[in-house]
Amino acid sequence: MSRRRWITAIVILLAGAALGVGITARFWKRPPTTNVILITLDTTRADRIGCYGHTDALTPTLDRLASKGILFDRAVSPAPLTLPTHASLLTGLYPAEHGLRTNGRSRLHESIPTLPEMLKSSGYETAAFLSSFVLDSKFGLGRGFDHYDDDLSGHVTDNSLQRQRDGRKTADAAIEWLGRPHAAPVFCWVHLYDPHEPYSDHVEEFGDRFHDRPYDAEIAYVDRQVARILQQVEDLEKRGFPNSIVIVVGDHGEGLEEHIERTHGYTLYESTQRVPWIVRLPEGLSRGSTSSSSEPRRVPDVVSLVDLTPTLLDLLGLEFPEPVTGRSVRKALEGTPLPEKPSLAATDDPFLQNGWSPLRSLTTARWKYVRTTRPELYDLQADPHEQRNLAESNAERSQEMAARLQEFEKRLNPRKSASVQLTAGERRALESLGYLRGADHAISSSDATALPDVKDLLPYDVAADKALRLADAGNLAEATERFRRIVGEAPSHVASKVFLGEMLERQGRTNEAMTWYQSALKQRPDFLNGLIHLGSAYAAMGRFPEAIVHFDDAVRIDPDSTTARYNLAKALVQRGELAEGIAQFEEAIRLDPLFPGLHAALGNALVASGQSEEAERQFRREIELNPESIEAANNLAALLANRDPQEAERLLRKVLQLRPTNTEALLNLGILLILADSPDEAIAPLERLVELRPQDRRAAAELERARKLAAGKPSR
Repeated sequence: MSRRRWITAIVILLAGAALGVGITARFWKRPPTTNVILITLDTTRADRIGCYGHTDALTPTLDRLASKGILFDRAVSPAPLTLPTHASLLTGLYPAEHGLRTNGRSRLHESIPTLPEMLKSSGYETAAFLSSFVLDSKFGLGRGFDHYDDDLSGHVTDNSLQRQRDGRKTADAAIEWLGRPHAAPVFCWVHLYDPHEPYSDHVEEFGDRFHDRPYDAEIAYVDRQVARILQQVEDLEKRGFPNSIVIVVGDHGEGLEEHIERTHGYTLYESTQRVPWIVRLPEGLSRGSTSSSSEPRRVPDVVSLVDLTPTLLDLLGLEFPEPVTGRSVRKALEGTPLPEKPSLAATDDPFLQNGWSPLRSLTTARWKYVRTTRPELYDLQADPHEQRNLAESNAERSQEMAARLQEFEKRLNPRKSASVQLTAGERRALESLGYLRGADHAISSSDATALPDVKDLLPYDVAADKALRLADAGNLAEATERFRRIVGEAPSHVASKVFLGEMLERQGRTNEAMTWYQSALKQRPDFLNGLIHLGSAYAAMGRFPEAIVHFDDAVRIDPDSTTARYNLAKALVQRGELAEGIAQFEEAIRLDPLFPGLHAALGNALVASGQSEEAERQFRREIELNPESIEAANNLAALLANRDPQEAERLLRKVLQLRPTNTEALLNLGILLILADSPDEAIAPLERLVELRPQDRRAAAELERARKLAAGKPSR
């Protein structure tokens, strides 16, 4: 290059910098100089934090952070769910554009660029520390991270399937990484899950201060973990790169029984969609970015969490390699009002889990419109808690907002997510959190308006939950009556029809139960739980052809459902189709080798087909997985009675230790002892058997035989 051209190139670059033009990382990578710390608070409402006006909050760290930075007063989450929202945070795209509409069903496609990829390619050291399986790397958010700590082994709640870890342990891991030597500035993402249900009042931390406010206790607990992380960031700045951008943001809120919703996922009210977003910038990075008083500088404009990535990259002088829907709100950080842009929010979970209408909302500075079967319109200035639906009384505004929402959606660029492979244990983990139920297919907005409305059926969800708790406490009669009232008042609450059937079946009223299962399936033919329950009822009545039809349908709807395949296999074996039943058992084991009772059931089928050696292996595998398996021990003992009577006796005595009234073990042990020439020892288990089953002729006959043999046996 000639000297003149070289000088010209420098002049062009300097001119671009003077005009504030962002220079993309694709064309010029300047060495990064600023750390980026992103802390996401799961299930955290803005209005339960001190700096957002909650006078009973204990959030000194977040309040202090806000006082030194900028607080977004009107930050809107794009979805009331963890995975879709975090994908939006890291891509600048709405869920419809990145394809992750709910938790656990799919993975972010590799073609969609992410914030960590951009920062890594620009010279950052990158790490993430996650607190819930919902953000496991298999869902696609790990791209671009040098270190993605999603190892939750050993970190569980009382329910071992709800895989998460305590925020203190997540903070510990992040602090350890931040404390290492770093050759470049860091991008560190820490995700804290604690405010998610079930809540703890953290009495060891706060005494009885929050004994009746456990959700607030969780936020106070998270605040302490944020303090520990920020202390380590200060140490990092002293050791290396002295400047850090700190961002603390909620992914979605929590219903807390406002608008009836107790948790989140089904509605789009402010309680679940308005989230905290606090930014602290290094001095001098952005004009007017910090406050000189103890009060935070507030941004009143409506912003979306899809704006986070474009804003951060703008602050760092970087650009995404392709356009995104989110916008940079850097001007707001500098004190300049933003042009109004509405924020979109969406949830498909009502449809995916219950067949109800999915929801879409559009929020502006004043109005919120919710598209559902019965639309909603709220004046957020006059009615911030959304108590008065103006959709009918202000029909003109409602129609205008509906049109704006439709136009907004037309400008989106929808993309499909990638498929994700879940282990059986991971499926159980997500099912325990309420995911993976129902059919998984999209629905058009026109079709959605014909479906039941969430707000009409949520009260019955609450009532159903209370009825199930009664059943768990043993009060089946009261639970049954409550479910009768629910289905009488709300025939569209299909899940309660299945629950009612289950209550009746547990009381031996199988025929009546079946009518409710059939009623549920008439409304929702793809309702997996209904198909399995109805198939099981047919099987219990010995009507195996009908059972097989329903289990086949269940497997067709969800080929990865181990429960459906297990029940199909059992029905096939009971009908005498041993080969097909064994094949289904083997496929079920491939899907979930730890499924309780599966190996024992396969062992029984193998015994029936004359494959004793393989049956023995399956019984032993079941006992290995579940040492208290009565069925496996009983059946293995029967298999070993002739070949190894001593082990058979040991197995039967173990069963009776676990279950002293197990009549099968009592009978088998008695017969085994008679055959082993110990009729005197056989008398006790057989007497107990006759006591338990006085009408059992075989039990009486075996006891009589033992007594005669013992009487005729010479004394020693």
